[in-house]
Parts: sequence; structure tokens; C-alpha cells
Amino acid sequence: MPGLLSKPVIDIAIAVASERDAGVCVAPLVALGYQHRGPHGDDPQRRYFVRDAGGVRIVQVHLYMLPAVAWDALLTFRDALRAHAHLAAAYTSEKLRVAERVQWNKAEYAIAKGPFVRRALVTSERLLHEQSATLTDEAYTTESSVSPRDLR
Repeated sequence: MPGLLSKPVIDIAIAVASERDAGVCVAPLVALGYQHRGPHGDDPQRRYFVRDAGGVRIVQVHLYMLPAVAWDALLTFRDALRAHAHLAAAYTSEKLRVAERVQWNKAEYAIAKGPFVRRALVTSERLLHEQSATLTDEAYTTESSVSPRDLR
């Protein structure tokens, strides 16, 4: 994301249609120098690959088998950051605050920024729902003088 503070690691997220498709991806990624770490996190539909250089992580690949709750959340969060500069700025501040608090420990960092991400997701989903309801109301009122909201 342009302008967003990040760690010096390339994060790649890939979605495939099935576990079979995910299995087909393993050998080519391993041939490119990635280590396959298997299932990762709390979403059983996610596989994890890493690539290090000189003992330092340079790339991590998250491979999701659809449908995957974590994939949907990732896209929702990404879209919210892109759409709302104030959210991206707040996330940058939160990332710095958390990283300093946990002394840049990767595992603790991921856990510590979780509450911010969850709050942002709830807010983003609520805003999307409101936008969708508004669009539905607008479409309805072009056909009728009564809105669905008037019927509540």
C-alpha cells in the first residue's frame, strides 16, 4: 500500500479455488526458494511460505483456499485502508506504537495489532452495509415514492 509504513518484508497473498490447487502451488514455490510451513494461523484455509536471505525474512506468502474467512477479511481491510486516508494514518501510528511496545517481536506484534484490525474490520463492514443500503434505497426510490426505510 503506497504511503503505509511497513516492515521490510514483502507480503504476498494468493487465493486459489481448492485444496488441490493449493497443493499444485507447493512444488513451484519450493523450487523458487520458499520454505513451505503448512497451515498457518487460525484459518484452516491458509498455507504459509517464507523466503529468507542471510537469515533474514524477505518474503512471506499466504496462500488461501477459497472460501476463506481470513482472505475476505484481508481484502476488506485493504480496501478500507485504500478508501480512508485517516484509517491508514491511524494504522501506521498503531503499528509504530505496537512495534515499540513489543520490541519488534514478530509474533507479539501480530497479536498486539489485532484489536485495531478487528475494530477497523467491524467499522468497514458496517460502512459497506450502510452504503449498500443507501444504494438499495436510492434504486428503490427511483421506481417508487416510498423507500424501504419508510416501511420500518
